[in-house]
Amino acid sequence: MPKVLALLGCVLFVVGISPCGPIPGGKLSGQTVEDAIEDWSFCDQFKRCQVEVRASDPHSVTASCFSADGDLYVGCMKCPSKRWSGYMSLDSEARVKLGDRIYAVRAERVLDPATVASLWGARWRKYEGGDPPAVPENYWLFQLRSR
Repeated sequence: MPKVLALLGCVLFVVGISPCGPIPGGKLSGQTVEDAIEDWSFCDQFKRCQVEVRASDPHSVTASCFSADGDLYVGCMKCPSKRWSGYMSLDSEARVKLGDRIYAVRAERVLDPATVASLWGARWRKYEGGDPPAVPENYWLFQLRSR
């Protein structure tokens, strides 16, 4: 079964469709929104978002996204080992898909530990509920802003 899933993942990646769960995809498709977004709180109605990085050879993933004070964030568990976060660290221009709409964004990694801890709490309340545990080791957080 794992071989079948790996083969399916390769096929999906090569043909460039949207990511499916843990399997990455290529260029996102959907309605592109040109307007700059000032308040991203609407993103919390979506369980997950899709993030596309590396415009020259699009690579997209399904990710956890949430808002805090109207700002949009995407988090990454075990992030140093993931390709998309490396691409995003090298080139901050990305696209995020919420529902059927795609937004051009610029990503900035949040490095301040106190800020990450506070935002981890917002993420935890959306996805898990209750009081959050300590921020996991190798958890990275990116703030996404309209470009």
